[in-house]
Amino acid sequence: AGTGKTFCANTLLHRVRGMRDRASGEQMRAIAVASSGIAAILLDGGSTFHSRFKAPLSAHKDSSPFGVTRQSGLGKAIQEASLILWDEAPMMNRYYLEGLDMLLRDLTGQRDTPFGGKCVVIAGDFRHFLPVVVRGGWSAVVAPRRRADQRRRDDQPRALRRVARAADERRGWPWRVTRARSTPP
Repeated sequence: AGTGKTFCANTLLHRVRGMRDRASGEQMRAIAVASSGIAAILLDGGSTFHSRFKAPLSAHKDSSPFGVTRQSGLGKAIQEASLILWDEAPMMNRYYLEGLDMLLRDLTGQRDTPFGGKCVVIAGDFRHFLPVVVRGGWSAVVAPRRRADQRRRDDQPRALRRVARAADERRGWPWRVTRARSTPP
């Protein structure tokens, strides 16, 4: 919390949407999704993962595929997107990530390329709490999470290296907040 992740995500979305494709000259498109409605509101043009990709509400190993076809308007919009940014992704079941991978491979026709060759940015705090599994033991809670050893060779995890508020703290930002709170009404 407070590292500037949402600011960074919105900046990335803005930059990509402002660029033009070198081959066609058309404006590039970016899709912003989040796992929760609150996180989706904070993203520029964001929506929830379930509503954007027509994902089933409960995902497991044998769950049905997402409800998007190549010929649909949504399918064409996903095919045209240059970037898909998914905020708060670690809060979701790993089968949604695998479902997105299968969906993008199907829509683009590139079955041998991860995510169909699309640039997918997965953002969030990977140290988040584990999901609640009703009447499930420890193995049921941990099983849907994606472990580090399950990561593909082509995954490239990145981390924010600098806290966005560091510059404000040097200018006395916390002192002003403390002073403002301690002043009587």
